[in-house]
Amino acid sequence: MGKKFFIGLFVFFLLMILMTGTSWANLLVNPGFETGDLTGWTMGGTNGGYGVSVDGQSIPGVTYSSFLPSFQNVRSGNYAAYAVAAASNGEYVSFSQALLLSPGEYTASFYMGHDEGGVFGIGGAIDNGRLGIWIDGINLDFKSTYENNFVPGSSSLDFTLFDADFVSLGGTTAVEFRISGSGTARAGISVDDFSLESSNPVVPEPATMLLLGSGLLGLFGFKRKRKV
Repeated sequence: MGKKFFIGLFVFFLLMILMTGTSWANLLVNPGFETGDLTGWTMGGTNGGYGVSVDGQSIPGVTYSSFLPSFQNVRSGNYAAYAVAAASNGEYVSFSQALLLSPGEYTASFYMGHDEGGVFGIGGAIDNGRLGIWIDGINLDFKSTYENNFVPGSSSLDFTLFDADFVSLGGTTAVEFRISGSGTARAGISVDDFSLESSNPVVPEPATMLLLGSGLLGLFGFKRKRKV
């Protein structure tokens, strides 16, 4: 077995990594808002405002004294989004995208935090679907149970993960993240690192891997005949 055999073997395993690894890619556009705006997102809901900002900037629209001062918090990168809402008033901010999905299992998630003066509740917002992940109009159950009281923090570690699993039959799918919290007073909420990923990446069958590998090895092992 010569040099060409090992080159072929290397390329074979590299292709296998690429074929399996791409299934884990985040399917959302601008998931961390690093464009500095809401490019790729359709916004909605009844609320007190939303936008994209850098860490430490004041969140507009928060007037309740117990929640002041209210600042943007960023989990990763240079930007994050914010939402201003009072869940008990029926308010939420909707971040949504329409995506073409293949049949299979998926996990949708986002990180939420708040850098302001006081604790607010999220239990009512979750129960009413104003804080949730919606797929084609269906509110999914979060994978974990969260404390009702949402404690403030100003570091990148002071974010809570919210995630949910679902099965898609394939086709264009409405993926919506609803953000809300507090009671009748509007809170400033930071959100970052939204994600939609396949939770069961397709791995090539052994017969397919063998066929591809044989073809690559044959390609690299081919010797050109000399002309007479």
